Amino acid sequence: MIAPLAIAVSIAWLEPGQMEYTGVSLMSAFLLPISRALSFILLKNSMDCLGKGHINAFMLEYTRFVTILLFLPALVSYLLSSVEVTASWESIDYVLMSLSFIFMICNLYSHLWLTLSLSPSVYLVLENSRNLLASCAQWIIQNMAHPSLIAFGGKIVGFAAIFRIWTRS
Repeated sequence: MIAPLAIAVSIAWLEPGQMEYTGVSLMSAFLLPISRALSFILLKNSMDCLGKGHINAFMLEYTRFVTILLFLPALVSYLLSSVEVTASWESIDYVLMSLSFIFMICNLYSHLWLTLSLSPSVYLVLENSRNLLASCAQWIIQNMAHPSLIAFGGKIVGFAAIFRIWTRS
């Protein structure tokens, strides 16, 4: 039941009229699941080396390392970016930009906790459920700006798969 859930959640994000991609990004999309699987395996193995009792210490060291590694590129990106005065920003854009720092901390912590605490199958169900709810929230926040029947069908199948997994467990 995890495969139909994953496919349905991917389709739930599909907006054919809004797709923008390059050849490189299209070819690189196939590398994402492989890199996520390798990341999952490496995190699990690293955590096992430290022992189960030290999950908080491991997460603190991991986030410290990632912060140090990404600080300089983030600073350069921030200094080189500019927002055009003529850009029509909505209030939600300002809220998202101002809260992105807190969101990233919570997102990284919850991702690490789920990765290290759950079995792979339970983790995949929760990850896909989160993505499905995010696609529904996007429709609500953007006032149904880019709905499609394909995406709606993906959401219906995704919720049906989650219900089926929930009733079987």
